[in-house]
Amino acid sequence: MAKRTTPPKSDPFSAEFLAWLKEKNVSRRRLQKNSALYDQYYQEWSKEKKKNRPRRRSLFKLPNINIDFGAILNGMQIASEVMRTFQGSLLNHSSKNDD
Repeated sequence: MAKRTTPPKSDPFSAEFLAWLKEKNVSRRRLQKNSALYDQYYQEWSKEKKKNRPRRRSLFKLPNINIDFGAILNGMQIASEVMRTFQGSLLNHSSKNDD
């Protein structure tokens, strides 16, 4: 059996639903008299509402990015070698000044 979509009990006629009914030329009084008809229109409205809402982008769907990780690692190795050389020259320079 299909799951029925029922409107909230506190406000059976929301502003959106009333505007949609007005587009369809359905009177509110007619729906209040016939609850089966009300359920039918409400289900139709909720299906259209779900269809027309904007979609959220999935967090798991990332854009395709072509990254050359080998080039990145190579650049990191070069940078670390330069830093070691620079730090070594600073240590050698400071030890010569201490003498």
